[in-house]
Amino acid sequence: MAERYRTLDEFWPFYLSQHRRPLTQALHVAGSLAALSFLGLAIAFRSWWFVLVALVAGYAFAWVGHFFVEHNRPATFTYPVKSFMSDWRLLWVVVTGRLEREIARTQPQAEGVQHESRTIADMPSAITRQAAQTKPLPPDSKTRLPSPKPDAPRKAPARRK
Repeated sequence: MAERYRTLDEFWPFYLSQHRRPLTQALHVAGSLAALSFLGLAIAFRSWWFVLVALVAGYAFAWVGHFFVEHNRPATFTYPVKSFMSDWRLLWVVVTGRLEREIARTQPQAEGVQHESRTIADMPSAITRQAAQTKPLPPDSKTRLPSPKPDAPRKAPARRK
């Protein structure tokens, strides 16, 4: 099977299109920073176990973003190397404050999608705005919490004779 994206530069716009939401971007940045931290621990303690933990932590954060925020399939499953390299590129453009510029450069403004300017400092407020715009679940029996029952008087345990 021929690969759809031959170069990393061809893949980058697709990668960004799969990471549109601020929470997904924040989770990817957190995963990358956690992975770097565990790699540092691997070197400091000379333990290969930390390398394994670094991989798990990095991908766990990212996949939570894809499955529960973006609701899409991680590009890692189809393009593992390009996706891995793009994760680090995403970290770099966020840290340097160039994410908005990259999105504007690579993504057509069709679909009416507007992207906010985001840096690491802006991410908590962007996540809060996204949560405020999320529609609540419809009220039905499956989504409602059970109402608390009034406290019933407690009976003393029966004594044995």
